Amino acid sequence: MSWREIEHTADWAIEVIAPDLDALFLDAAAGLYGLAKCVLGDGAVEEEFEVDGPDDEAVLVAFLDELLYFLDVHHVAFQKLDLVRDGEILRVSATGRPVLSIVKTIKAVTYHNLEIEQRGAELVVTIVVDV
Repeated sequence: MSWREIEHTADWAIEVIAPDLDALFLDAAAGLYGLAKCVLGDGAVEEEFEVDGPDDEAVLVAFLDELLYFLDVHHVAFQKLDLVRDGEILRVSATGRPVLSIVKTIKAVTYHNLEIEQRGAELVVTIVVDV
């Protein structure tokens, strides 16, 4: 696990540490599902989507918000995410399973103090979510 929950005054937050940007996005997705404590059912669901933004932080928020959309509207959580970057566009091929229950509903990913930082050989970001 390369994410951990950290204390935040009003909402929830996770810190994600990864060796590269794709791993950071994937670990952030795992952290999002981990915070929600999704209970998954059987069956496979495949989806494709794309997001974009003017910088990596905006793309990260758009990516995580899209995962929340699928969780909230389609009741699907993805375990396998393939990411392909094309300039400012992130294309995602996702495979997941139906969600039977969610312990805590996450409303949105925020931009609160969101900055992807290079620390030595690793990238680090703190993500705050509205619950």
